Amino acid sequence: MGPGQRRERRHWQRIRAGPLPAWFQRDHPRARRAETPPRGGKIRLLVIDAIKASWTDEETDKKVLNAVTGVQLTMLINNVRGAGAARGAWAPIMQRSAGELDALINLNAAFMTQMTRVLIPVLAQRQRAAIVNISSAAELVPAPYLVAYSAAKAYVSRCSVSLDAELRVESQGHIDVHSLIVGAVATPNASHD
Repeated sequence: MGPGQRRERRHWQRIRAGPLPAWFQRDHPRARRAETPPRGGKIRLLVIDAIKASWTDEETDKKVLNAVTGVQLTMLINNVRGAGAARGAWAPIMQRSAGELDALINLNAAFMTQMTRVLIPVLAQRQRAAIVNISSAAELVPAPYLVAYSAAKAYVSRCSVSLDAELRVESQGHIDVHSLIVGAVATPNASHD
């Protein structure tokens, strides 16, 4: 590790936003393990239900901006995921309810888009910044029974490419936008009997 990396680790700060308030309680064992910062780091927890968040008023925007107040934000990592709903991950689209489809799209595409919209002005204050959107290999292959999920992940990649071009046109080229396509991840919904 070089000197620059050590300096970065020393000044590391993390703001964690997520859909499951119980998971983010400070006394929850999983939250303590996953959110242990390097020495000298700080953590701020921001709890937003990624499926049900209302972005139609300014309340959610204010909540996000308040969480980053005083933070020199240089990177936004949008890593929301979820293929399952009440029926589980694997189901034909015609068997999913309108609410299940809305939840899949809100979780995997809309939440990322809204968080990015709110935080671009904050990132623009830095000399260099980056947005990394986590997608899925499900966008690259036919994914029966995961139609809405794979389509939402394709949206993540296309949105990233288009946003990167838009920020360059808008003289915000110092903000790089990337999409990281990951393969299978060990989650409760990852296996199908």
